[in-house]
Amino acid sequence: MNCSKGIYILVEGIDDERFFRRILEPKLSSKYSFVHIIRYCGDEFKSLKNLQKYSNLIRAFVESNNDYIFVADIDDSPCVTYKKELIAELIKNINKENVIIVKKEIESWYLAGAEDNFCSKFGISESQISNTEKLSKEDFNKFIPRNFDRTDFMIELTKNFSIEKAKNRNASFKYFMGKYIE
Repeated sequence: MNCSKGIYILVEGIDDERFFRRILEPKLSSKYSFVHIIRYCGDEFKSLKNLQKYSNLIRAFVESNNDYIFVADIDDSPCVTYKKELIAELIKNINKENVIIVKKEIESWYLAGAEDNFCSKFGISESQISNTEKLSKEDFNKFIPRNFDRTDFMIELTKNFSIEKAKNRNASFKYFMGKYIE
């Protein structure tokens, strides 16, 4: 562990925060003295005042000799490079190397790690989730059983999560793991 350095992770919303807390924070904790997850909302980028706030936060992370990761969904952007450029235009002081783009949305990472026992219990075939990179929120919602609400289903996925399966089913998750954890 690097005891003198922490990491700040800026994530879009509550589903992203839950995923990072349950799946990735324990892994990052072995490399950093602290892991601090900060949730932002995409709508905040409509305000110049909020953009300045994130620019100032990033400057403070760097000045205090800590690492940071800015996580965003690719959404409808044509490619990762375009999305990183867009973020860099909006937030001054951000280093594009510290921007992680989730393909397509965080729900794709949740489903990518589904263990075989979880899939069989909920009638999900391997072919349905062999590549989750194009999975949208709407696609994800179709997997949720009627007797579950969305949050409970996501929590169950984190309890039955395989890092190795997720890396095989989602290249952006594999990229994140290679860059920050392995």
